[in-house]
Amino acid sequence: MKVGFFRALWGSCSGTAVFEQLKQQKLLTAIWHFVLMSLICAFFMWQGVYPALKQLTDSSVQVFAENCGTLVLGADKFEPLRHPNRARVFTIAGPVSVTYLPENAETLPENYQQECSTGIIWSGLKIGAWVKHSDRDIDFYSEMGRKVVKVDSDAALLDALRKSQAAVNTKLLVKSGKTVQFTTEDIKNWFEIILKLSVGSIIFIHIAQIVFYILVFAVVSLLMNLGRKRYFSFKELIVLAIYAGFPAMIIGSAAEALQLPGLNFDVIYVLGMTIYLIIVMNRIEYNRQKRQWQQENLQ
Repeated sequence: MKVGFFRALWGSCSGTAVFEQLKQQKLLTAIWHFVLMSLICAFFMWQGVYPALKQLTDSSVQVFAENCGTLVLGADKFEPLRHPNRARVFTIAGPVSVTYLPENAETLPENYQQECSTGIIWSGLKIGAWVKHSDRDIDFYSEMGRKVVKVDSDAALLDALRKSQAAVNTKLLVKSGKTVQFTTEDIKNWFEIILKLSVGSIIFIHIAQIVFYILVFAVVSLLMNLGRKRYFSFKELIVLAIYAGFPAMIIGSAAEALQLPGLNFDVIYVLGMTIYLIIVMNRIEYNRQKRQWQQENLQ
C-alpha cells in the first residue's frame, strides 16, 4: 500500500508505527518524497539564512561605496574613480579588512590589518586575500584562491601581490581601448548574485551530503550482516533511511534558519537520522519476531 507524502511525514515524526508500511514503499516514491522534503527544508533555510546575510552584504557595499565610490576598469587598471592615487583601508562585514593600493605604492599602510585575521588587498588588476595565523605566519591567496604563498612580513605580502597574475581579464578592453565604470548599484547587484549563488550552493551541498549519508548507512548495514540472515534488503534500508531522516531534516533546517549557535545541519542530521533509524529497525525486527512467536504458539 502506497503511503502519501504528508502521511509519511506526519507518521515518521510522530512514531515508528508507520515504518512497517514505509518499508514496503517503492524506491522511486521514497526518492520523490525525499525531493519534496528537501525543497521544503531548502525554502525554510533560505528564508532564515539569506535575509541575514543580505543585510551584512548591503552594509559592506555601503562601506565600500563610501570609501571607493565608482570603480574604473581599463586595459591596465582597476581603481576607484575618485582619488585613484590615494591608498584606502576599511573594514567590511566579517570582519574583513580591505586595502586598496595605488600601483606605485612602495609599502603597505601601517594599519592595513585593522585588527582582522583576514583581509583583501588590491592594486591595479591584481587582487588577493590574506589569512593571518600569527605576525610571521600569513597565507596569501591569489588567482581566485588557486595559488597560496606563505609570507612572514608586510613587505613579503606586498611582493607576493606584485608577482601574482591579474585577477581581471582585460583582453577586450585592450583591443577597444575603452574603460568601463561600475557604480555602487552595479557592485550591489554583483554581491547579490554572488550571495544567492553561495546560499544556494550551501543548501545544495547539505542535500547532497544527506544522499551520501543514506547510501553509506545502507552499505555499512549490509556489510555488517554479511554471512548472516538479512531481514532488510538494500532497497528497504535506503527507503527507511530516507523517512527516518525527515525529523532530523526539519530540526536541522530550523537550526540553520534560526542560526542557533553550536548547532549544525549536518551534525543534527547524521546523529538524528542514525539514532532514529536504529530505533526504527529494532522496532520492525521486534514486531517481526513477535509475530513469528505468536504463529509458533498457535501451531
